[in-house]
Amino acid sequence: ADAVVWDADVLIPQVLRAAGPTGVLVVLAHEVGHAVQTRLGVDDLQARQPSRYPTILLEAMADCDAGVALAHFAQSPPPGLALGANERDQAMSALIAFKDPLGVEPSDSGAHGNAFDRVSAFQDGYDGSAATCASMTTTNRAFTQRAFGSRQDAARHGNLPVDQLLVGVGTDAPVAFA
Repeated sequence: ADAVVWDADVLIPQVLRAAGPTGVLVVLAHEVGHAVQTRLGVDDLQARQPSRYPTILLEAMADCDAGVALAHFAQSPPPGLALGANERDQAMSALIAFKDPLGVEPSDSGAHGNAFDRVSAFQDGYDGSAATCASMTTTNRAFTQRAFGSRQDAARHGNLPVDQLLVGVGTDAPVAFA
């Protein structure tokens, strides 16, 4: 069907409680972004070229579209919908709530991106346009989400042992803050 479907009984009330009305707007705008992808034939391209259009890219494009929508509504707010900085920040929690857990591979068929990937895609749309979102590719969009490098890394949930962490920070911090 040429439609946007949402869960009015559980998901939307949950998002409303956690992220407010602007969070609901972001979630629905994200889903409309997927509907636009379908109309543009991106779903068909993904079926033919999954490595060119991995799910994480389609999710980033939809997050970007949500950013475009929120920027539009921030310029012309609908009556009764507050869209100040606090509401926009709270809406970001809706995207962050649906981030992938640590260790999910970006190539996973269900990957949505980590919090950095989701918020940066949203920001690209907020600062850009629908054309910005449509032009995203795996070559011009870097994803920070990474799989665990080893079984030991997975067992530590991606955390370094303290002795290795201190050595790494001691090496990297002076360069970063020079």
